Amino acid sequence: MMRLLTHGTEARDAVLVAVDEDAGDTIGVLALHRFAALHDDADVALIMALVVGEKARGRGVGRRLVDAAVDTARAWGCTRMLVTTHVRRAEAHAFYEHLGFDFTGRRYVKAL
Repeated sequence: MMRLLTHGTEARDAVLVAVDEDAGDTIGVLALHRFAALHDDADVALIMALVVGEKARGRGVGRRLVDAAVDTARAWGCTRMLVTTHVRRAEAHAFYEHLGFDFTGRRYVKAL
């Protein structure tokens, strides 16, 4: 059985942890941040990281973490949720699209 733990939901950041209660192991983690955006009237939520242990993949852990993140973001008053993935992570792209996320553009990074 899996249990979700949430830390920091009253702040601007939250960490959601999926625990396998039978084994007592952490099997997934999602870090969530909210911020004000100039182009939006409400805060926007950003999934900073989502990691599911290799043995737990394909068991709905990621979906449950994202669903809990959506609930947290709604409770914060956010109207949108963002996530970025590396261009080479086709499985992640398919996962987020399956959960209803839309591909909207590109992100550029410059090392300093």
